[in-house]
Formats: sequence, structure tokens, C-alpha cells
Amino acid sequence: MFHRILEQDDGHLLAESDFDPLTDPFIAHHTLYADEVSDIDPDLQSLPVLPLACSMEMVVEAAALLTGQMATRLENVRARDWVAFDDGPGTIVTEARLTRGEEPRVAVRLTRPDGSPLFEAEAVIGAEADPIPLPPLSAPRAPIWQEHELYTTGMFHGPLFQGVARLTAWDETGIDAELADLPLHDFFGHGEDPSGLLLNPALLDQMGHVTAFW
Repeated sequence: MFHRILEQDDGHLLAESDFDPLTDPFIAHHTLYADEVSDIDPDLQSLPVLPLACSMEMVVEAAALLTGQMATRLENVRARDWVAFDDGPGTIVTEARLTRGEEPRVAVRLTRPDGSPLFEAEAVIGAEADPIPLPPLSAPRAPIWQEHELYTTGMFHGPLFQGVARLTAWDETGIDAELADLPLHDFFGHGEDPSGLLLNPALLDQMGHVTAFW
């Protein structure tokens, strides 16, 4: 998701990314809080916001550029501000620094060009760990939301991010859901190849959707 590498050496990276909510579908499909806000001007958008999952993708990409490896986990994740584009196209600056050790770490900061902090995290290059299994629901009940209702009320995601296919059960301890296939071929709008993504930001974004439905 980087458009320009300004500086890079063995332990430091400085890059820039340009985003336009009118031409980048993954931003146009992620607006707060409605897809359509005007009958007179169909191009008018509500507030376009960079998905948090895309910020995480940029952290992982920065770590890969400095280490040549895929991060196995992210730690110390902090969202400092909305990455919003209410004034139109914008540029995000990514700076990363590598700390070597038994588990190399890459500290990454996303800022606006004026230095205003947006997002930060540490990408850890360590041994892969098996996912921690979740316990089953203790008293599962039928979901309240039906499939055709999931993205009609309270949710602001366009088709690129509508990945919860159906809810299967819930209780006071959690919720179970089935996810749909989310192809990325229309993710970018400038001929960029989505196969270069290290994560699937659309799929990763679904974790927040499931929580919202719960």
C-alpha cells in the first residue's frame, strides 16, 4: 500500500501512501455512516475512513520490507485518531524502525504529513503459534438478525466489506457467525494488484462486524 519509499536502510523505512476516497474503492466502501447521503448529488459521500485493517496491513508491509519476513503478530496496537478523508484526497506517512534480537521487532508509526499521529503498532518477527481455541457458547440462542438484515441497519460498509454471511448463534458470552468469501480484485482503483497485500484487509475487518452484531 506504499506509493513512495523515501528512505530505507537496514533498520529504518520512511514511505508515503496517497489515498482518494472518490477513486479508491476500499475507502469509498468504508464511510461513516451511510452509503447514500444525497438524492441531488449521488457522488456526495459521508465521512470516508481508512479501515483499521488497512493500517495493520501497512504495518505488516513495512516490517516485511525491513526484515524480508512476514510478521507473526502485532503488539502495542494504538489507534491515535481517525484516518479520515473529510477534506478529500490525503497522504499518509509511514515510518518504521527495526530492533534486532531473538524476536526482531519493527515499530511502525502512521502520521499525517504534518506529523500528527494516526496509528502505531509493533510487528513481531517470531515463531508461529497455533491459534488459541475459543470455548463454545455456554447457552446458544438463535440470532435476532437474519441474513438479509445484516447490513441494512447500523452498519456502514459497502459490498467490498460485507463479509458476514449469517449469524448462527449467540449468548451473553459471545456470538458465532459464518463469513462469506471476500475477493479483493476490486479493492484498489488505480490498477494496483491486490495480490501484493500480505493480509486480507476486508476479511480482517470482519472481526469488528461480528462484535457490532453481538
